[in-house]
Amino acid sequence: MLLRYLLLSLCFLVSCQHKEQTQPKPTRLYLMLSVDWEGDTLRSANLKALANFNKEFPNYPVIHFLNPAYYTKKNFLSPAEINKRIRTVLKPGDDIGLHIHAWESLIRSAGVRFRDRPSFWGPVSLGRGGERGDDVPLNTYTEKELTQIIRHSLKLLSDNGFSDIHSFRAGGWTSGPKVYRALVKNDIFIDSSAVPAELIANLYPGTRLYELNHKLWPDINLMSKPFKLIVLKQNFYEYPNNIGLADYVSTENFISSAKKLIEDGKKSHAKNLYLHFGWHQESAVEYFEHTKEGGQKLVQAHFLNRVEKGLNELQVLAAEQNVEIVPISLSHYQKLFFEKNNP
Repeated sequence: MLLRYLLLSLCFLVSCQHKEQTQPKPTRLYLMLSVDWEGDTLRSANLKALANFNKEFPNYPVIHFLNPAYYTKKNFLSPAEINKRIRTVLKPGDDIGLHIHAWESLIRSAGVRFRDRPSFWGPVSLGRGGERGDDVPLNTYTEKELTQIIRHSLKLLSDNGFSDIHSFRAGGWTSGPKVYRALVKNDIFIDSSAVPAELIANLYPGTRLYELNHKLWPDINLMSKPFKLIVLKQNFYEYPNNIGLADYVSTENFISSAKKLIEDGKKSHAKNLYLHFGWHQESAVEYFEHTKEGGQKLVQAHFLNRVEKGLNELQVLAAEQNVEIVPISLSHYQKLFFEKNNP
């Protein structure tokens, strides 16, 4: 009887081990989320939507790319009120980076000659909210000017309590070599401006914005992961926004892209996948749109809702495909994959 019991126990253990061996380890999908703060408006409805997102997804860190133009605009909120509004949506584990659209007040406050052309949309800046420049490609400026603009921008944020910034995204994704060099001169060694240009064609086909990004990022696609460059003899890292921002990508496109990413990753036997999605603070639920008459009107948006719906559907897809979603901050990813292997 004892012998029979031992044999049955042994068979059970062997069976369990066999099941464990035949059950493949899940593929890891490192998920980054980022929000661009354009330096335009801080509307209560959008900030409330971001706060609600934090409640629904408390364990999903967000990279907040802050534009210091909030502090340079005339007749805007006080610095104390700006700080208060921004901090209502920051949570432990989030990252803070720098975001620059070349607003006139920000450029002039940096002591740099303002340029009002070219625009993403035409020959001259259209302006928004009573100020020009946000639609002028950042890399229109010289490397010396960019170095000065970035230095001034970091000081504005630091003076208002947002310091220890080590990452950057250019307005309209218009970064590139001279922006990289200006960043390194300001001790910023991470950029997240690279984007698949075809995503921009979803919303703005045939525009200068599309043409610029097609020229800047010809090799960036859905499968692109963070990579290292050498800039001014320093290690520099590009973190592609490989699935774009919600203004440009519908929930359906997000899920179909995520599915393709997973399928292609499994075909190539990738152990780790990378997905970086985001949205704009200024258009989380409502934003101002240019009219044909040259004015602006407030319109309702569902862009942050696209993100929330997409994340919920992604969780279902991941469970079906034996994929483990790992929400991760930029700083954590940097330590995990670059600093660990490159002490």
